[in-house]
Amino acid sequence: EWNFVPADYAKLDREGMFTRQAGMPGAAFDAAVLIALQDARVDIATFYTGTNLVYGLFNAYGTPHKAYYTFLAFRRLLDCPDRLALENAGVGDTWALAGISTDRTMVRVLISNPGPAKTVRLDLKNLPWSGEAGCEKQVLTTEHSLDSVATQAVSGSDIVVTESIEGVSVCLLTIKSN
Repeated sequence: EWNFVPADYAKLDREGMFTRQAGMPGAAFDAAVLIALQDARVDIATFYTGTNLVYGLFNAYGTPHKAYYTFLAFRRLLDCPDRLALENAGVGDTWALAGISTDRTMVRVLISNPGPAKTVRLDLKNLPWSGEAGCEKQVLTTEHSLDSVATQAVSGSDIVVTESIEGVSVCLLTIKSN
């Protein structure tokens, strides 16, 4: 089982910990763990817990915590199940995972940034299309709950995408051929 619990748990005020767990620090941590688990030598890893009101993905009224949207972004990444290699994907405090759809028309990249704001450059090479494509950026931040905040046109089989990634955030990029 895993969930967001700071290392100094015994010294931490519980209300502050649960506020961080339900907010963006917990959501960015959860995304980093989901990404890191893909290369871990683990047979089963279970998130604790989806329904518990304090540790869960929802509050007492059924409203999603920010972590819910991390799991939704990861679910959307599964629409692109064929994994793509990424260089520098777990360097520092930035984590990334990418895949391509089985019909080879869509690429998704999930980025977790538990640290300060930064710029990320993606060099996508040898894509299986050569024409026009669109790139959509969805973000999970304090203000956004996996909202689409930007789109841009791109083209070719080699695409460079440069994105500003807010601090303590999760970003899902979708590049889809037209």
